[in-house]
Amino acid sequence: MELGIERLLLWFFVETGSSGFFETHTGVLTAMILGAGLGMCFFGVKVYRGAWSALVFISVTLGFTLWLRGEASWGTIVTAFTVIGMMLSVLAFHWKRIAAYTMSGILAESTVMFLSGSYLAGILTGILIFFLALFQPFSILAAATALWGAMTAAVTAVRLFDFPWNPEAAVWIIAAILFAGGLALQLLVLPRDSALHGTG
Repeated sequence: MELGIERLLLWFFVETGSSGFFETHTGVLTAMILGAGLGMCFFGVKVYRGAWSALVFISVTLGFTLWLRGEASWGTIVTAFTVIGMMLSVLAFHWKRIAAYTMSGILAESTVMFLSGSYLAGILTGILIFFLALFQPFSILAAATALWGAMTAAVTAVRLFDFPWNPEAAVWIIAAILFAGGLALQLLVLPRDSALHGTG
């Protein structure tokens, strides 16, 4: 089963005309996803704003390419999503609390959807986690990023290094170890962002 980040990145690369490179260099995309998973697992509460900004830029890019396809030249489309996408992604980087709430929900939704194969279960979980994050933003964000990062890194590592034993068991064992280590590091070691204390 494909990871959510795989589908999103492949869609983005296809729409922006850069899929050819990744089709001939599949290891590059896999390494990117592995790096993203490890980064979110162990440093999620520090890098979530960067991930949120990237997600905003990707969303704007996809929106403009779908909206203006056939209506404007490719140069106009590129200019539109580059300028507006960059502006919005820079603004989004400074929306700490919105980023924390939204990323918690999105990552929870993506993880549950991947594990269960159910869009409904993923969406309902994402909504629940979003609202829980309103009251405990730091802890919920740490848990959501650690879990998503652990699953993403584990699945990608097993694919990349071609484990000789049961791949499914390897994914669960690696994910459990990564999740425990990532959550402990984020909650107990990394300094807390004052903007994510308390409610509201």
